[in-house]
Amino acid sequence: MESSSSMQFLFKLYGRKGPPLLSENTLLLDRYFIKEIIGGGGYGQVYRVVDQRKNLELAVKVEPKDHHPGRLIQERRILIKLNGTSHFPVVRASGVHRESHFFIMDLLGPSLSQLRKLQDNASFSPGTVLRVVLQVLNALKSLHNLGYIHRDVKPSNLCIGAAGFQRRWIYLVDFGLSRSLFNKERELRAPRKYVPFRGTVKYASLNMHDRKEQGPADDLICLFYSTIEMAEGGLPWKGIRKKFEAMNEKRSFCFEHFASHLPKRFKDFYSYLSKLDYKDKPDYELLRKIVIESMPSSITDQTPYDWEDICPVHDSGT
Repeated sequence: MESSSSMQFLFKLYGRKGPPLLSENTLLLDRYFIKEIIGGGGYGQVYRVVDQRKNLELAVKVEPKDHHPGRLIQERRILIKLNGTSHFPVVRASGVHRESHFFIMDLLGPSLSQLRKLQDNASFSPGTVLRVVLQVLNALKSLHNLGYIHRDVKPSNLCIGAAGFQRRWIYLVDFGLSRSLFNKERELRAPRKYVPFRGTVKYASLNMHDRKEQGPADDLICLFYSTIEMAEGGLPWKGIRKKFEAMNEKRSFCFEHFASHLPKRFKDFYSYLSKLDYKDKPDYELLRKIVIESMPSSITDQTPYDWEDICPVHDSGT
């Protein structure tokens, strides 16, 4: 993972406020009309586009060819393999425009990070956050079964759909840091002795802090920390940028002392994962059982999610 100073530079260079990688009113592949930039990060930008043949709003993700070109290519490859799988945006086309790679995908709604900050106390209710966890469990199970780990699971990489009942649906995005678990012979890769830090400090597992190889369990530990943040409005190590300080906070983290809005049963989610090794395949059904048993009894499939006051599901959308 790049240093914080280099990441800030990349955000200025390639992020939403950086020089545009695509110009508005550009037509890609003689079909997709660029409307406006809607997002960006350290590695590229996202634009709203219109498919002129279907009069459908979509999104295009674009990155410079000379800046970590393998990231976007790998992301596109993973998403294409997942096309038609629940909780992942569909890739519809790809190509090269001038000095940038791009791919066209479904347009999604806001991230859970954005939606959480709009809530009272910047947190979701247990009924909302635990239903989110059930959906993300399904997404990660599909990704892991495909042979990849995400390595950056966090609320800003979890989005709701753009319109209608898709706004009750969670999508996992941003596979630029993903890694294949298997070699070309479909054998599990041997764990490396030392692994460069990959991910986001706030949500990273202790294995990553210890520079150990990440496996499926580490993605799920990132989900655990994300759940705590979404339910409580923050994490004890919020604002700590130094990795060793965040690591120490995580080692001393006490679920009972901090997680006042989640049932004690949910602690078992982490307790189980902390016992798994790189090579171990998680028991997703056991994790689902823990989440379901933590769910408030009043919650049903029809119970509105907290953000539906902001993003009502009956809007016509696109």
